[in-house]
Amino acid sequence: ELRRHEFDVWIISASNVWSVRWMVTKALNPLLKAHGAASGIPADHVVGVSSLLRNQAGSLFKDALLVLENPPYAALEERALRSFRMTSRLQYPVPTYAGKIGCIWDAIGRRPYLAAGDSPGDHAMLSFSEHRLWIMRLDKPGYQQKTVECIQRTGKKGWMIQPVIGRDALGFRTSFDVPLGVTSPLKAAIRQSCELLTGT
Repeated sequence: ELRRHEFDVWIISASNVWSVRWMVTKALNPLLKAHGAASGIPADHVVGVSSLLRNQAGSLFKDALLVLENPPYAALEERALRSFRMTSRLQYPVPTYAGKIGCIWDAIGRRPYLAAGDSPGDHAMLSFSEHRLWIMRLDKPGYQQKTVECIQRTGKKGWMIQPVIGRDALGFRTSFDVPLGVTSPLKAAIRQSCELLTGT
């Protein structure tokens, strides 16, 4: 829906940039197209953990610049990727915890309209955004406790919560209840998560 309404969507991930870009290019963008989006998420709108890259001549390159200037590299063409080797030097800022804010600032130069996240590593980014979508992983009550603390620091305004289950009864949930077909340990985790966040 965001792409259909021409929002400028970025993915800021603490995973390595090449894996995330592959998933966007090979899986997410075809799904977006199948659902009527005029365009997918551009390769340069995927930010992840990366190291500086070295070519055969020994020159160093940043992924953030290569993806803009080298179309075969951005398209994940094997020949283009093989012409570089990873180094032990990280590209900064690293998109983890508060580093996500640095990456967002470098990318768009302002607070985002909406940020979505599902782990405490996203709290700094969510707090920085105008609006916040918390993907509430019901099987992770520890995450919900940290999120309650984050909401208390930022205030409730601008927060939206979407419960989701990552195992047994997989998928987004329409309510804060324990669905049928989940195991006893998961039931206890879901109840604890719901008690924590529905009380905020």
